[in-house]
Amino acid sequence: MNITTPSDIGKAVASGQLIKSHTSLARGYVSRKGPGSVAPYKGRFGSGYVHLAPCWKSSRYYFRSYYLFVQ
Repeated sequence: MNITTPSDIGKAVASGQLIKSHTSLARGYVSRKGPGSVAPYKGRFGSGYVHLAPCWKSSRYYFRSYYLFVQ
């Protein structure tokens, strides 16, 4: 499975390959031009992908949504 865009994550969730775990705020900046970026994730919550999206209320924080593989 090759997931590189947020729309790929949506397709994987719709097909049942990934589930959305949670969303958190992280300190940093993600450009507001475009839908954000996707990065592989392996950590305390499991393994899958993380979607980094801009926070429209702040330029110092961004949203970090965790999508994990279904076990």
